[in-house]
Amino acid sequence: MTKETEIRKEADRLVDTMARLMGGRMERLMISLSQGEFGALRVLSQQDEGVTSSAISREMSIGPGGVANLLKSLEKKDYIVKETSSEDRRANSVRITAEGRAKLEERSDQVREYVLACLREIGPDEARVFNDTLSRVLTVSAKFSSEP
Repeated sequence: MTKETEIRKEADRLVDTMARLMGGRMERLMISLSQGEFGALRVLSQQDEGVTSSAISREMSIGPGGVANLLKSLEKKDYIVKETSSEDRRANSVRITAEGRAKLEERSDQVREYVLACLREIGPDEARVFNDTLSRVLTVSAKFSSEP
Protein backbone atom coordinates (compact mmCIF):
# COMPACT_ATOMS: atom_id res chain seq x y z
CA MET A 1 0.00 0.00 0.00
CA THR A 2 1.43 3.39 -0.98
CA LYS A 3 1.83 6.24 1.47
CA GLU A 4 -0.86 8.22 -0.39
CA THR A 5 -3.29 5.30 -0.19
CA GLU A 6 -2.63 4.97 3.54
CA ILE A 7 -3.20 8.69 4.07
CA ARG A 8 -6.46 8.58 2.08
CA LYS A 9 -7.64 5.61 4.14
CA GLU A 10 -6.84 7.42 7.40
CA ALA A 11 -8.54 10.60 6.15
CA ASP A 12 -11.72 8.65 5.46
CA ARG A 13 -11.46 6.98 8.85
CA LEU A 14 -10.98 10.34 10.62
CA VAL A 15 -13.99 11.87 8.86
CA ASP A 16 -16.11 8.87 9.81
CA THR A 17 -14.89 8.90 13.42
CA MET A 18 -15.51 12.64 13.87
CA ALA A 19 -18.96 12.36 12.30
CA ARG A 20 -19.86 9.52 14.65
CA LEU A 21 -18.45 11.39 17.64
CA MET A 22 -20.27 14.63 16.85
CA GLY A 23 -23.44 12.82 15.84
CA GLY A 24 -23.54 10.78 19.00
CA ARG A 25 -23.54 11.65 22.65
CA MET A 26 -21.76 14.99 22.29
CA GLU A 27 -24.47 16.19 19.92
CA ARG A 28 -27.17 15.09 22.35
CA LEU A 29 -25.42 17.05 25.10
CA MET A 30 -25.96 20.16 23.03
CA ILE A 31 -29.76 19.75 22.78
CA SER A 32 -31.35 23.13 22.11
CA LEU A 33 -27.99 24.34 20.88
CA SER A 34 -26.67 23.08 17.55
CA GLN A 35 -22.97 22.57 16.90
CA GLY A 36 -22.96 25.75 14.82
CA GLU A 37 -24.72 27.74 17.50
CA PHE A 38 -22.32 26.37 20.11
CA GLY A 39 -19.39 27.45 17.91
CA ALA A 40 -20.82 30.92 17.29
CA LEU A 41 -21.40 31.47 21.01
CA ARG A 42 -17.83 30.37 21.72
CA VAL A 43 -16.52 32.90 19.20
CA LEU A 44 -18.67 35.67 20.68
CA SER A 45 -17.77 34.77 24.26
CA GLN A 46 -14.10 35.44 23.48
CA GLN A 47 -14.79 39.01 22.38
CA ASP A 48 -15.01 42.01 24.69
CA GLU A 49 -16.85 44.02 22.06
CA GLY A 50 -19.49 42.99 19.56
CA VAL A 51 -18.27 41.60 16.24
CA THR A 52 -19.65 41.61 12.71
CA SER A 53 -21.20 38.56 11.13
CA SER A 54 -18.40 38.59 8.55
CA ALA A 55 -15.84 38.25 11.37
CA ILE A 56 -17.81 35.28 12.73
CA SER A 57 -17.94 33.82 9.22
CA ARG A 58 -14.15 34.08 8.89
CA GLU A 59 -13.50 32.67 12.37
CA MET A 60 -15.80 29.68 11.89
CA SER A 61 -15.08 29.12 8.16
CA ILE A 62 -18.81 29.25 7.39
CA GLY A 63 -20.42 31.18 4.56
CA PRO A 64 -22.39 34.37 5.21
CA GLY A 65 -25.75 32.63 4.68
CA GLY A 66 -24.93 29.95 7.24
CA VAL A 67 -23.83 32.56 9.77
CA ALA A 68 -27.00 34.59 9.14
CA ASN A 69 -29.12 31.50 9.91
CA LEU A 70 -27.13 30.75 13.06
CA LEU A 71 -27.46 34.32 14.29
CA LYS A 72 -31.18 34.39 13.53
CA SER A 73 -31.68 31.26 15.63
CA LEU A 74 -29.51 32.53 18.48
CA GLU A 75 -31.33 35.88 18.47
CA LYS A 76 -34.72 34.12 18.77
CA LYS A 77 -33.40 32.29 21.84
CA ASP A 78 -32.15 35.60 23.33
CA TYR A 79 -28.56 34.31 23.35
CA ILE A 80 -27.26 37.22 21.25
CA VAL A 81 -28.20 40.79 20.39
CA LYS A 82 -27.53 42.62 17.15
CA GLU A 83 -26.79 46.32 17.23
CA THR A 84 -25.83 48.80 14.56
CA SER A 85 -22.06 48.91 14.39
CA SER A 86 -20.52 52.12 15.74
CA GLU A 87 -17.77 51.83 13.10
CA ASP A 88 -19.98 51.15 10.07
CA ARG A 89 -23.67 52.10 10.21
CA ARG A 90 -24.39 49.61 7.39
CA ALA A 91 -23.18 46.66 9.46
CA ASN A 92 -24.50 44.97 12.57
CA SER A 93 -22.41 44.21 15.59
CA VAL A 94 -23.28 40.95 17.36
CA ARG A 95 -22.81 40.46 21.08
CA ILE A 96 -23.48 37.49 23.38
CA THR A 97 -26.08 38.04 26.13
CA ALA A 98 -25.94 36.87 29.74
CA GLU A 99 -28.42 34.11 28.77
CA GLY A 100 -26.17 33.07 25.89
CA ARG A 101 -23.12 33.03 28.11
CA ALA A 102 -24.96 30.90 30.70
CA LYS A 103 -26.14 28.41 28.05
CA LEU A 104 -22.64 28.19 26.59
CA GLU A 105 -21.15 27.56 30.03
CA GLU A 106 -23.78 24.90 30.81
CA ARG A 107 -23.14 23.04 27.55
CA SER A 108 -19.37 23.49 27.81
CA ASP A 109 -19.40 21.88 31.26
CA GLN A 110 -21.44 18.93 29.97
CA VAL A 111 -19.21 18.41 26.93
CA ARG A 112 -16.08 18.77 29.09
CA GLU A 113 -17.32 16.06 31.48
CA TYR A 114 -18.05 13.75 28.56
CA VAL A 115 -14.62 14.32 27.03
CA LEU A 116 -12.97 13.79 30.43
CA ALA A 117 -14.73 10.45 30.81
CA CYS A 118 -13.54 9.37 27.35
CA LEU A 119 -9.95 10.49 27.95
CA ARG A 120 -9.82 8.77 31.34
CA GLU A 121 -10.54 5.52 29.49
CA ILE A 122 -7.60 5.93 27.10
CA GLY A 123 -5.22 7.39 29.71
CA PRO A 124 -3.09 10.52 29.83
CA ASP A 125 -0.37 9.39 27.42
CA GLU A 126 -2.77 8.47 24.60
CA ALA A 127 -4.89 11.54 25.37
CA ARG A 128 -1.81 13.76 24.98
CA VAL A 129 -0.81 12.12 21.68
CA PHE A 130 -4.40 12.41 20.41
CA ASN A 131 -4.63 16.08 21.36
CA ASP A 132 -1.19 16.89 19.92
CA THR A 133 -2.10 15.15 16.67
CA LEU A 134 -5.41 16.99 16.34
CA SER A 135 -3.62 20.28 17.06
CA ARG A 136 -1.13 19.54 14.28
CA VAL A 137 -4.01 18.69 11.88
CA LEU A 138 -5.70 21.98 12.80
CA THR A 139 -2.49 23.93 12.18
CA VAL A 140 -1.99 22.26 8.79
CA SER A 141 -5.66 22.73 7.85
CA ALA A 142 -5.35 26.49 8.41
CA LYS A 143 -2.97 26.55 5.45
CA PHE A 144 -5.66 25.11 3.19
CA SER A 145 -8.58 27.14 4.51
CA SER A 146 -6.89 30.40 3.49
CA GLU A 147 -6.58 29.27 -0.13
CA PRO A 148 -9.36 30.03 -2.66
